[in-house]
Amino acid sequence: MKQEVTVYTSTMCPACNMLCNFLTDMNVAYREVNIDFNPIAMVKLIRTTKRFGVPQTHIDGEWIFGFDPERILEVMQTADKRKSKPEVEKRDSEVVR
Repeated sequence: MKQEVTVYTSTMCPACNMLCNFLTDMNVAYREVNIDFNPIAMVKLIRTTKRFGVPQTHIDGEWIFGFDPERILEVMQTADKRKSKPEVEKRDSEVVR
């Protein structure tokens, strides 16, 4: 399954470069938001996560702070499992698949 991955970076951040290289090497499509060039995104990011540092990675609703490849893979696998489960719709006491 394809996850929606957004990486918040800054220009002079070695960990940000490592993270982007890691995602590229793993063939993960991602959107990079450089907060040096997008101050509005920076304000929204700080408001959302209450953290000032980068990199920050958002994967299908989960936040990962810093360069943490193990956690990134874990979140991506969990998101894959969640998306691969069949949709279940409940109506009163019946289950519709």
